[in-house]
Amino acid sequence: MKSNANVIRNSLSLFFIYLYVLIAPLGTLFRFSEHEGALGVSSILLLILVFMFSIDMIYVFFKNQFFFYLFLLLIILLFTSMNSYDPSSTYLYLVQLSIYVSFAAAIYRVSFSRKDLKLVFLFLAIGTFISTFLTLIDYSGLMDIPRVNELQIVTRLGGENVQQISGLFPRRSAMAAYFALILPIFFVLSIQKKNIYWKLFLSLCFLLSFLCLLFTHNLAGIIAILVSCFFYLIFGYRATFLEKIKKISIILLILLAFGTIISLKLPEIVDVYLFRIGSHFQTPSTQVNGLLDRQIESDNMRLYFFKFSLASINGDPFGHGLSKLVTDKYGIIDPHNIITQFIWATGILGFIWMFFGILIFFKIIKLPKYSNDSLTTYLTAIKYGLFSWFICGMAHNIIFTGIAWLFLGMLINIRKQLYKIPQRTR
Repeated sequence: MKSNANVIRNSLSLFFIYLYVLIAPLGTLFRFSEHEGALGVSSILLLILVFMFSIDMIYVFFKNQFFFYLFLLLIILLFTSMNSYDPSSTYLYLVQLSIYVSFAAAIYRVSFSRKDLKLVFLFLAIGTFISTFLTLIDYSGLMDIPRVNELQIVTRLGGENVQQISGLFPRRSAMAAYFALILPIFFVLSIQKKNIYWKLFLSLCFLLSFLCLLFTHNLAGIIAILVSCFFYLIFGYRATFLEKIKKISIILLILLAFGTIISLKLPEIVDVYLFRIGSHFQTPSTQVNGLLDRQIESDNMRLYFFKFSLASINGDPFGHGLSKLVTDKYGIIDPHNIITQFIWATGILGFIWMFFGILIFFKIIKLPKYSNDSLTTYLTAIKYGLFSWFICGMAHNIIFTGIAWLFLGMLINIRKQLYKIPQRTR
């Protein structure tokens, strides 16, 4: 009877996960309001999965090394929250983080077959395709689609206003947070998978999503994706040197053709990114609308927040809990950086946790030496997706991206399966 109950629970869990990854890229379309932190169908699915595996949590947190370490982080944050300037919001953030960690632990307990994993990424690709298709249709002016590209913000270059898009998200950085995670996954799977139809669909999803991301003018997300994909080709792609060169050459030609089309058809997009890149190497000026000044000030703010969080350790060595920064210059403000947030939240305890946490995480993502199982492909794809998401987090505080926690749970789940497979010897 117990075995049958577990089978039913696992089947229901997989169904809810398929739904979750399908609607996650659709942003506010399935939320109860258009506010960025609003609850929606994905939140309900997340809570259902946490509830279904609530009894298993004790086992997971004390039997799995990485989840025990995440549990220890929650205890540290609970302790440091006593020093918060705004206890009510700090404890609310801590509850949210605890739910996301529990969500990852629930995913760890789900039993995934190779077919199940394929379906997860298939539904993710379908949801992403729908999201990008609706975004591009609305942006092109062919049809005004409700709740798509509702954010009316432009980038002003001289006398020209270049429209930013946000797709089905409340702001462009939220869209970048999702795409920075998803696109490297599609990139890895499109290279590794043998089925030509699967390859073409994933490649199409990647290109359409990357095009949407270009229209957000979000440099951080684009850099994160490109860096992650490049690192995969150099360090993660298991092939001979000549095969790697061939693959890299083909991809560079595709990117060159893609870039050429964008330059000819949408030269204003190229101007936006040339400006954003160039602004990091220029000094403030009296440019029209003060755009350069604002861009440089935005960069300086992030650096100021990081230095301020480090300096705060002198007065409060045990941090301030998971809260906004309380600064001398900018008042109460979001730090826009995962590392800055972590230092502010945990103080010196965070540095100790981070040292051992990094060691444990690298142990998790290390592949068996002789593994060529198809599970390896999924683990690799998720690994580089999370890497890109983390890079994007250097410019945006995106720790509450639910699908990132889902993939973290899947990563540890797949790793557990891989090390149960007998490895061939030399």
